[in-house]
Amino acid sequence: MKDKSGKIRTAVILAMFFCLAFIGLAAVYLSIDDLPAVIRIGYAVLMFALAAGMITVLKERIREIRKGETDDLDNY
Repeated sequence: MKDKSGKIRTAVILAMFFCLAFIGLAAVYLSIDDLPAVIRIGYAVLMFALAAGMITVLKERIREIRKGETDDLDNY
């Protein structure tokens, strides 16, 4: 059981890191005044979409770990 919790913890930490990076990039894009507003907002929306996708992937990975699939590569 400890092995599963460690893998879940690692997945959550990595997902949090990437989500924070995406949100940070969105903030940077929104703060650049030299770009037109449409481009700044477009980049920010893209970064938020990537963060949402990362959360979706994290949920799926946690579900796989709980089912006992420790390595996705076995499916291919």
